[in-house]
Amino acid sequence: MDNTNAAQNFGSATVLYIRPTAGIDKRALIKFDLSSIPAGSQILAAILYVYNDQGDNYLVNILEVTSPWSEMTTTWDTQPSADPGTPVGSFTLTSATCTRGAFVGNAMVQSWVDNPASNYGIMLYPPNGAGDVWFFSREGAQAPQLWVAYQ
Repeated sequence: MDNTNAAQNFGSATVLYIRPTAGIDKRALIKFDLSSIPAGSQILAAILYVYNDQGDNYLVNILEVTSPWSEMTTTWDTQPSADPGTPVGSFTLTSATCTRGAFVGNAMVQSWVDNPASNYGIMLYPPNGAGDVWFFSREGAQAPQLWVAYQ
């Protein structure tokens, strides 16, 4: 989502852009299918992996999305709700191209397993800093992954 192209959808893009610069704000949405985790499982750990293809140096917060959205229709103007004051995880970027990993809230993933209809995914939200960062999307060369340990 890009506030300078507020009505444009980027659902089929091969990269996810984020940017915290005031006036040129960008956010990325990601959702994972957890239907392969058996009902009643206990979530022990969850780690988000994203491949940083181009970047700058700043913090990226991971926010739980709290309302429905569609990959092929969501725009900046129609973006779902997420609370920027309550991150479920975070990671710090550098300009190095590499895979980034971050623990995400077990409680959030547990709620998605217990109630799949509550899984609206996550938003990558940079609260401050400057410059574009690119991550590969699921259509890109190295799709985001959510690794989940459960019993």
